[in-house]
Amino acid sequence: MNLPNKLTILRVILIPFFVVFMLFDITGAADKWIALVIFCVASLTDMLDGKIARKYNLVTNFGKFMDPLADKLLVCTALICLTSMNRLNVIVVLVIIAREFIISGFRLVASDNGIVIAASYWGKFKTVSQMALIIVLIMDLGGVWNVVGTVLTWVALLLTVVSLIDYIAKNKQEACKMVVELISVGTEILLGNIVNTNAAYLAEKCALLGCSLYHQTVVGDNEERMEEAIRQAIERADIVILTGGLGPTKDDLTKEVTAKVFSRKLYMDEHSKARIQDYFEKIKSKKVTENNWKQALVPEGAIVIDNLNGTAPGLILEDKERGKAAILIPGPPNEMKPMFEHDIAPYLNKKQPEGIYSHMVKVCGIGESRAETMVADLMDAQTNPTLAPYAKTGEVHFRVTARACSEEAAEKLMEPMIEEMKKRFGDAVYTTEENVTLEESVIRLLEEKKMTVTTAESCTGGKLSGRLLNVSGASSVYNEGYITYANASKEKILGVKHETLETYGAVSEQTAAEMALGAAKAAGADAALSVTGIAGPGGGTAEKPVGLVYIGCAVNGEVTVREYRFTGNREKNRDYAVARAITLLREELLKRA
Repeated sequence: MNLPNKLTILRVILIPFFVVFMLFDITGAADKWIALVIFCVASLTDMLDGKIARKYNLVTNFGKFMDPLADKLLVCTALICLTSMNRLNVIVVLVIIAREFIISGFRLVASDNGIVIAASYWGKFKTVSQMALIIVLIMDLGGVWNVVGTVLTWVALLLTVVSLIDYIAKNKQEACKMVVELISVGTEILLGNIVNTNAAYLAEKCALLGCSLYHQTVVGDNEERMEEAIRQAIERADIVILTGGLGPTKDDLTKEVTAKVFSRKLYMDEHSKARIQDYFEKIKSKKVTENNWKQALVPEGAIVIDNLNGTAPGLILEDKERGKAAILIPGPPNEMKPMFEHDIAPYLNKKQPEGIYSHMVKVCGIGESRAETMVADLMDAQTNPTLAPYAKTGEVHFRVTARACSEEAAEKLMEPMIEEMKKRFGDAVYTTEENVTLEESVIRLLEEKKMTVTTAESCTGGKLSGRLLNVSGASSVYNEGYITYANASKEKILGVKHETLETYGAVSEQTAAEMALGAAKAAGADAALSVTGIAGPGGGTAEKPVGLVYIGCAVNGEVTVREYRFTGNREKNRDYAVARAITLLREELLKRA
């Protein structure tokens, strides 16, 4: 058990002692002062445990559950004791306790649905006012303090009501979110023969649109089990998105089963039939086989979505009486993604009470834990816009999302938070655009500076150059690169000294430096990146363990080398090395602004 959780437990343990000194005559006149000290110590633990947990990344599920519970137990116990001593009106106490029960109920329901509603400043003001009230009433000094107690009673009561209204309003906003469920259809997905990339894509896009996603299902090409999955999903979600099973074969059953669930008959859609005919003519097919016409069968009342890259149309079936809908999309990603972007996303956005807009603040060179800690206060206080972190290999992305009636209004809401994040992260923010990658930002930076780059790789084996060259237009700054896995190739191609390899080894700061300088010279480039290391799983020693990587960056003849110690498997170590190399190049280029 970590320190924050111990402090929380201590707060709970102190409560019975507090009650004893409040309600029983133990030491006479000193009782109230002992009770006051116990209450203050317990309250202090409430302040400390959260701060320590966030600062040192010690947040646990136990702490999330127990901390607010212990806080409520302490306050409610104190209020009940004061009521029994006729120092506080019972109606005030009932309002305060009722508020805590209502909020706890909302939190429980929200947590069950995967929703976390952050505490607001009104709630914090409420807590402070209640603490002050309890302290004044425990002291029971009379005179002017009675007036102070009365004022604090009304302030605490007012803030209790205000914080409740504020909380309900926020919870109502969350409750208005449209619930979406994903069903991926296909025995090959169920058995792991293919990776379900569609679900990952759709989940991310639905979150971006502000939809709540609580369940995902994979079901094989079995009519009975598919029907069961669809019926279950339609009961607990507003919209069910199904991918796959819309093709021409007998085991493509998604459309037929969904039509059955919605009690719709199938008919031949002439528009879809004509598009299928046109598709086969475009690919110079001599004849459309009979089973392909199956794809033109459409449930009654369905909205048909044209497939721009294939033959199976997308479909939207609406049950307006129940407020439910099913969206059917083809399984192939090159068909599914354009259809979702062009037709499904706008449909889902229109279903929302307000539009959802977002920016992605992408940060490199800062670890996930540190990055989250740097914006913990922004995340704690978030309402609209909201802030959500996403850990990537060697990067951290923060999605800033706003609900608003227009894009312009959303931009105004997001701008202060984005600017604050830029201020905190500085040059580590490489973009606020959704589709800009780290490597693209570096390629554009090289273009701005009219500089060229090359790479010299050992353990990454071409992954670094491949990632840079994934950027369209990279040829303007990248002409050639080198994979020098063996020591002999490092000497022959890059001019690494034999003495360096003999003295320090291939995996060393010295070798990385000479590789970078040699690559820049060989390619005639302004900048060069070098990577040498032990990716694993074998080859490590006590002195040079698996995961040890040296990355060199030469810019205009000046070289910088960084040492890294990664702890993943072979592929993870190589991926992290690539990400750190690109980050290092960016840092060195920015130094030479």
